[in-house]
Parts: sequence; structure tokens; C-alpha cells
Amino acid sequence: MKMKTMDRAGARFVRDELPKALESFCKKNGLRLELGGAKFSTDLVKIQVTFILETGKSQLVKDYEMVQKHYNLPPLGTLIQIGKDMFTIIGWKSGAKKNSILIQRPDGKEFVSSIEVINKAKKLGKSPYKGKK
Repeated sequence: MKMKTMDRAGARFVRDELPKALESFCKKNGLRLELGGAKFSTDLVKIQVTFILETGKSQLVKDYEMVQKHYNLPPLGTLIQIGKDMFTIIGWKSGAKKNSILIQRPDGKEFVSSIEVINKAKKLGKSPYKGKK
């Protein structure tokens, strides 16, 4: 598909196709790809791309491990129940003031939550779902 102008749909298309295009490069070099935010205008799209060693940890994980004991939080990968939904704790968003804990549903959709909600949530043990490393 040859693009003539960049719009929201085009930016999403580029962001969705980028991991597929870089998959062989990452496998060959022992890297993992993590995409961040994206911005676009009529003729360009900027996407934050982070390459992490396969054995390395993402910044979200490092930040969570750093604050875990201070806020008495459950370990990463813990399966929790909030209302009727199940979530896995996958990281800490250091720039967020209130909703700083990143959680993920089994279908892969990510959400943010507050420390209070996580501490009140029912802990169900280690999650069988894979989150971020």
C-alpha cells in the first residue's frame, strides 16, 4: 500500500506493521521491540521505538520493582480480580501521578490503575498470562 498522506488510520497502520517488519531483525540480534507513543502530521509519523535485550527488563518492569516494597504491592505477574474482571500486573508508569500501575486483561488490552485499587483487589496468585518483560 503506497500512502499519499498521513492520517490517523495511516499512523495506526504504520504502528501495527512496524513490529512485523522488524521481527526478523530482532530475532537475529537477540532483541525485543517495545513501541511507545506516536504522533503524526499530514506527511510524517513519529513512533517511539525501544529495543531491549531478550534477557533484559523494560523500564516499566524496572520502575515497578523499584517501588513495589515501598507501596506494599504484589509482585509483577500477579493475577488480580477487580470487579468481575481478571488482570495481570505488568508494570509501573513513572510519569503518571495517580493511576501508575499498568495492568493487562487476558485478551491483551492494557489499563492503568491506582495503588489503592491494586492493594484492595483480590490476589489470585501467579498469572498464567504473559505480560511485558
